[in-house]
Amino acid sequence: MGIPNRMKGMPPILLKFLGFREKTHKPPPLSLICFWSFIGAFIGVSVLEVTFGFGRAFVDAGVPVIIGSFGASAILIYGTVDSPLAQPRNLIGGHLIASVLTVCITKLFNLGDNNPSALEKYRWVNGALSCCLTPVIM
Repeated sequence: MGIPNRMKGMPPILLKFLGFREKTHKPPPLSLICFWSFIGAFIGVSVLEVTFGFGRAFVDAGVPVIIGSFGASAILIYGTVDSPLAQPRNLIGGHLIASVLTVCITKLFNLGDNNPSALEKYRWVNGALSCCLTPVIM
């Protein structure tokens, strides 16, 4: 992938972050990809589970031990390394957008009723709406 003329003066690290590379690399053997995908996903998800499962602040707040998007993200970043969706900028930006959107939707659900159990009754709509709007916004 060539670098557009308007980006020629940018620092190399910024160009790399944006996805531009000078040379293409030869892909490693499939067995090596599978091995490192397993190791990376196992360590990454384990760290998250230990953090959320045993961290005092998380336990006291009742935070779930793991959420589904972490598993999907682990598959993307460790299993499909060359995919545009697996790049750090997309992963971090996607989680940030999804988090802000979900908090906004949850706050909107809380505006209509002062009863704390009202959110529990419609939690399934909140989750479905957040999941289907996130890729549209991204």
